[in-house]
This record gives sequence, structure tokens and C-alpha cells, in this order.
Amino acid sequence: MIDDHPLLTHALAFALRSRGVACTVPTLRDPARLLDDVRALGPDVVLLDLDLGALGDWADLVPPLVALGATVVVVSATREEEKIGTALARGASGFIAKERPLDELVEGVLVVARGGSLMTPQDRDRLIALARTAERRRRATLAPLEDLSTREAHVLRSLLAGSSVREIAVAGHVSEATVRSQVRAILRKLDVSSQREAVALAARASWS
Repeated sequence: MIDDHPLLTHALAFALRSRGVACTVPTLRDPARLLDDVRALGPDVVLLDLDLGALGDWADLVPPLVALGATVVVVSATREEEKIGTALARGASGFIAKERPLDELVEGVLVVARGGSLMTPQDRDRLIALARTAERRRRATLAPLEDLSTREAHVLRSLLAGSSVREIAVAGHVSEATVRSQVRAILRKLDVSSQREAVALAARASWS
């Protein structure tokens, strides 16, 4: 079980063990070391929370976990269907909502452990299609951002981080006029009319 909510994690682990299922909760660490831990354990099923707080979004862990031979089940409080669909597209076998009663969570895990499925093929296909559509939109949004020069990209990242034009100028040892010129170039390339729109576009595309 890979999760950063100890109360639920240990309650679920205890319930699974009481049903005769061997269950381990590895220490959360960086992805590479965590994968080493999972490799050493050799589990049949991995329960993965996608949103691990300060540790970030771990949907990228799904493919390497599947490559290790594990069946990956997303157990998460997220309601973002695109995020769930992304995990499914990357190889997760199903999704269980965390808000379900504990006995339902246990039964869901047991279904997967026995080789069963937690969702219909239609639901799975719908979520994957949503995720792929969202990814196409994100890439289309990213395209103009990739046309920014190195300096323009730096200025936009600074704006995204909350810096003002003056602060960017001071940090870069340039005049405010120079930074404003770079901002105008950014607006032109992104086809937006204000700094706020440029920042919003970059945020929507998860650009950094």
C-alpha cells in the first residue's frame, strides 16, 4: 500500500491481514527508492494513492509498478476523472474511492487479488478517453509556450511564481523596461492580452 494517510492505510492493512491477505506498507520516499522496495517485496497487488500530498502526483509510478508484475489499483479520494483515466491509461487495473466504507474497500481489493475487475469495460474506456482528450488539449496549450526564448520562459516562470516586473528586473540585473518588453513578447507569442492571462494559460498547461 502506497499512501500518505496513516489512519486509513493501517486500518485497511489490518482488515486485509484479518482476511488472510499479507499486506505491507512501505516507507514513503523518492520514487526510485520506493520502486526498489516494491521490487524486493514482489507484491501481486499494489494499492496506490495518486495524490501523496507534498510528495506530489504519483501517476507516473503506475507503468514501472506494472512492469514489476504487480496489479495496480488506485485507492484515492480524488474526484478528477481525468486523473483516474490517466492512471488507467498507464496500466492501472481499477479505481476504488477512499470514501467507501472500510469493508467495501477490503472487498474491492480481494476482488482484484482474485483476478477480478472493479469496473466495466465501458467505464474504463470512458475514463481513458477523457484523460487522452485532456492530454491532447494540454499539449496544444503547451505548443506556444515552447516557442518562448530562454529569457522569456524565465520571466513567465517568475510571473507564475508571483514575482512582479520590478522584482524580476532587480533579480535579473536589468531594467523594468527590458522586462516589460519581454512580457509583451510573451503575450504576443501566447496570443493573450494580459500577464494574468499568460499566467493562467501556463498554469492550465501545468507548465514549469
